[in-house]
Amino acid sequence: LQEFHNVPMSFTSSQPVPAWLSGTLVRNAPAQFRVGERSAVNYFDGFAKLHSVDIDQHSANFSASFLKTDVYTKSIEANDFVPMFTFMGVDPPFSLLERMRA
Repeated sequence: LQEFHNVPMSFTSSQPVPAWLSGTLVRNAPAQFRVGERSAVNYFDGFAKLHSVDIDQHSANFSASFLKTDVYTKSIEANDFVPMFTFMGVDPPFSLLERMRA
């Protein structure tokens, strides 16, 4: 999964962009459900990714980046989900020792 920063978006229209349409729209959603050999079971256990569109009179740019939480950073470094509280667990599940460390 990739991150993007200020990627230009193009659009064709015979009408100019309205003057009031200016700013940044930011949305978040779970985006990464697999790290190494483990995957999240529940949709809400995926790592969050922020998507944004920055619009002004002359351009529109798209960006997407993961929320760099401690759990995300440690999981990426370990190439495995680090033990954490989840809605439905991971597959394969954490061992008893891993769950006690969470």
